[in-house]
Amino acid sequence: RLCRYAPCAQNAFGAHTDTTFATLVPLSSTPGLEVFDPAAGGWVCPEDHRADDAAEGYQDVLVMPGELLEVASGGRFAAAAHRVRGGARTRVSTPLLVRARLDEDWGGGASGQGVWAALQETDPANARATLAA
Repeated sequence: RLCRYAPCAQNAFGAHTDTTFATLVPLSSTPGLEVFDPAAGGWVCPEDHRADDAAEGYQDVLVMPGELLEVASGGRFAAAAHRVRGGARTRVSTPLLVRARLDEDWGGGASGQGVWAALQETDPANARATLAA
């Protein structure tokens, strides 16, 4: 996916989680990606601290767990809430969203269709019941 965010004073893209197993995000030279850190109780920007690495030609990639992994792992890996803050410069990002075939058996009693159905539930008890069915 190719994402372009025009300069703006507010958040360029609101807080959300991805319906993926994982999202791989090459960190941008224009900071803006923020990930919620429950341990810190706030938003952190992994791109703010990479100026030295970028100057030496390194390219860091952030791996964020998604909703499919959260459900399939029984909550062991929580989906990463993230957003994009606005800034004075145009920001370009090229995330890779890793999804799964829902028609395949995932093993261990889990199925892609069952996990997808559970993700559609708004009530956690109904989601657990859907997974157990």
